[in-house]
Amino acid sequence: MRREGSWFRALQVSETPEALDTATTELASVLGGALVVAPVACFDGLPGVAGTGYLLGAGAESEARAEELAARTQIQPLFVVATHSVCVD
Repeated sequence: MRREGSWFRALQVSETPEALDTATTELASVLGGALVVAPVACFDGLPGVAGTGYLLGAGAESEARAEELAARTQIQPLFVVATHSVCVD
């Protein structure tokens, strides 16, 4: 099922989801429901730096909102992209 497009600011990528556990715990209170931890394959149009494993970042309805959320983390994003989720929550 294709979902409506959104903006995504990737903060970390990893080949395994377990490698993102610490960052997920630390960022959950900062990003709340905007925190995204998902397989790379769940998104269209990601750059090659995303790899083929998993990603962690801030998702939002607009680029400005994604930027605002990611700025709260004080982590330089790996990439910023408008994308569509192709996975079902």
